[in-house]
This record gives sequence, structure tokens and C-alpha cells, in this order.
Amino acid sequence: MRTPAIIIVFVLLGSFLFLTNQYEVNQMTAYLRTGGCERFYHPLPKNFTTLNKETKPLFLANKEELHISGKNLTDLPHGYFDDIDCFKKLKLSNNYLNHIPLTIQSLASLKELNLSNNQIEGIPFNFFEDMVNLTKVDLSFNNLKKIPIAQFNDLEYYNLSNNKIINLNEQSDIALSKKETIRIQSINLMDNGLKLVPNILTNIHGLKTLVLSKNSISTLHLFGEETIFNDLNSLVLTNNHIVMLPEYSGAFPQLEHLYLNNNKLIGYIRLMGYYRLKEANFNNQLIKSITLGGTYNLETLNAKANRLNDFTILKTFPKLTKINLQENEFLITPDLTNAINLEELNLSMNHLNYMNWEGISHIKKVNLSYNSLTEIPEINNHNNHKVKELNLFNNNIKVLNLDDLPLSLEELNLNSNELTTLKARKKYSNLLHLKLAYNNLTNISISFLKKMPNLKSLQINDIYSKNEKLAQQLRDYCYQKNIKLILE
Repeated sequence: MRTPAIIIVFVLLGSFLFLTNQYEVNQMTAYLRTGGCERFYHPLPKNFTTLNKETKPLFLANKEELHISGKNLTDLPHGYFDDIDCFKKLKLSNNYLNHIPLTIQSLASLKELNLSNNQIEGIPFNFFEDMVNLTKVDLSFNNLKKIPIAQFNDLEYYNLSNNKIINLNEQSDIALSKKETIRIQSINLMDNGLKLVPNILTNIHGLKTLVLSKNSISTLHLFGEETIFNDLNSLVLTNNHIVMLPEYSGAFPQLEHLYLNNNKLIGYIRLMGYYRLKEANFNNQLIKSITLGGTYNLETLNAKANRLNDFTILKTFPKLTKINLQENEFLITPDLTNAINLEELNLSMNHLNYMNWEGISHIKKVNLSYNSLTEIPEINNHNNHKVKELNLFNNNIKVLNLDDLPLSLEELNLNSNELTTLKARKKYSNLLHLKLAYNNLTNISISFLKKMPNLKSLQINDIYSKNEKLAQQLRDYCYQKNIKLILE
């Protein structure tokens, strides 16, 4: 008697499963029949998401961008993007994809694809072969162990940061040799555990920007003569373990921007053969000396928070306009006369106890705050000086004699010093802003202020709080001359 009952149960179960499956097929068919971008305003079928309840309608951010982010997707239906050309950007970030949905291949007009924060482990070689308009791909925060570069023909930006790509130079890439030309302008490989600069990337044409920050790279010396990044313009190597910098840039003949902040550079740096370099960044290291030789195109140098006490420019550097030497160990201002067009110099937070006007008089903006200066030395020739802004905040200067300063000066900051005396004989017609707060001054005479006929603002302590007559004279003078009086 049990056999017929069991047969009936199986028949009913099979019928149920068939009807359920047929229902789902019919549901999917109906779903995919929804024309154009109207499809994306309906919830996805449940079997494509890990959510227990039905997902909310998808969001079309604008006419050219579709967001399917944070939907707990594990895949997308086949044919989901068939006959769709109403958007150029697709965002599938923050899902549970362990592969790239095949239906994406239907988007021949797609320009930007964001697959960040998923679980993708690889890309088939010819996956993007027909997507000729693709310019930007973001695969950051996935589980990639190799760098898929042969899959693309022409990209502007390729983000592979925060994956598990450890050592590209040991990886075989047979597919790479099959491609005649691979063009990618910018690649981000930040935070992957790389130990070397991947020379496999030299196979890419037109690579201008390479980001390798937050890896474990320790050297730039391991390149052979055949290893040349011919087109590389910008190299970002911040937060690595680099100890030495090559004197010449043979592997990077077109390099213009070099970022080496937060490495382990120590001792002496010589930039002699970086002929096209425009910007160099060496902040937060243990560098004691920097020598500039053949880097004549250099425009900006940042070497903040090192142990520098020597800075030498061997020949004329006409394009160098900005130097940041903040938080080092200089005792006197370095000789920067060879940087003939220097506009900004930051020597704050050093151990300066003497100013060498001859080396810095041509610079427009000079920051010497947080040092140990006790006086402002007299200059020999006012006419050749170009300093417009001088910041002497938080030093130990006791006497301000305006006649020791350049006539070109427009802004002077002497806040937080030990000033007790103010002197002036000549007129300083260019001086517009004067800061004298937090000092030991007990009086500022009107005759002293008259030496600055075009003064626009004056910052001082409220030193007249006990002498209302002097206070009224100062307020009246500032009012008449349209000077903004700032009392601290």
C-alpha cells in the first residue's frame, strides 16, 4: 500500500518543482520583456540576490549612469542588458559577485565600469573584446591575484588597488604576448603587497600614471637596460620601504612627477639625471642632505619632516618656484641663489638662529616661523630684494627695525615673539599687513605707523586697555587711514 502513496508524493513533488521552475522562467521572461531602461525600475528576481526579501527597484542615477550597488547581488540574469544603450556608466560595487556577469558583454557602448568591493578572482582573457568604448574600469577591493591587462585594448584609468596581487614579475602571462598593442594611461595598484615595481607593465603603451603606494617595495635599482617605462609621467610610491633613490632615472626617461613620501630614504639624495622631473616629494624620511644637479626642469620640491641640514643647488635652476623644507634641522638659511625664480620657501619648524638674506632675498614668500631667531639681520641692498611675505611667527625676536627689512615687503608676521621695541626711519609704502600680537609691547606710536602709509590691517594685543587716551588715538588713526585694527 505504501508504494502507490510514495509514487503519488513524488509525482506531486515533481509537478510542484516543474510548475515552480516554469513560473520562475515565465517570471524572468516577462521581466526581460520590459523594454529599455524601464526594466531597471523593477525589482530583480530573488534568485539573483542574497537578500531574503525582494530587492527594491534599481536606481538609474541619470540618463547615462546606472547604479546597482549594495544590492547583495551574486549574478545578473542572462540577457539582462540585451538591446540596452541608454547609459554609459555602470556601477556594480558593494555586492557579492565572484565573477563578472556575462550579460555585461552586451553593453558595447559602455564607457565606465565600477566593480569595486566584490569578490572577483579573475577575468577571462577575451571578456572585454567587443567593449571597444570602455575607458575606465574599477576592480578595487576584490580578490585578484594577477593583474588582468591583456583583456583591454585602450583604457584611460584602471583601478586594481586593494587586491591580492603580490609579485607580478613571477607571474606568467601568455595572453599578454597574444596582444599586439595594449594601451592604458593610468593604473592604480595601491595596497597589494607588491615587493617590486612590476616591469611587466612596460608592455603597456601610453602608461603615464602608475600608483604603487602602500605596498612593500624596497628598491628602484632592479631594472635592466631593456626595462624602460617609456611614457611614464607620474610615479606614486608613497608608503613603501624604499631606502635608496637612484641618481639617474634611466628606467623612467619621461618622468615628471615623483612621489616618495613616507618611505625609508636615509642619508644623501642626489638628483642628477632626472632631466624631465618637475615635482619631487620626499616628505617624512631620514634624509640629511639633498643635492640638485641636472634636474633643470624641477619646479617643486617637498622634503618636509626629514633630518636635513644641507641643501645644495649646483647650477642655475630657472624653473624652480617652490621649496618646502619644513620641520628639518637647519641652523641657518641655505643658499638658494641658484634658484633664481624661487617664489615660495618654507623653512618653518627648524632650528634657525640666523637669517642669510643674500641667499633668500629674491624669494617672494618666505616662512621662517617656529625657529630660534633672536634678531632680523640688516640687509645691504634694499633695491635687489623681492620678498613680499615674511612669516617670523613664534621666534625670539625682541627688536623690530623696519629699516632692516626689504622695501618690497607687503606682509609681515611677527606674532608670538618677544618684541619690546619698534623702530622705523624710512617709509615702507608696500607694507599692507602687519601682525604684532602676543609680544611684550606696551606702546605702538602713531609716528611708527606713519612709516607705513598704505597699511591695510594691523594685528596687536589690546595693550591700551589701561590707557583709554592712547587707545582712542590709535582707533582714530586707524579709522582715518582705513586700517583694519585687530585686537587680540
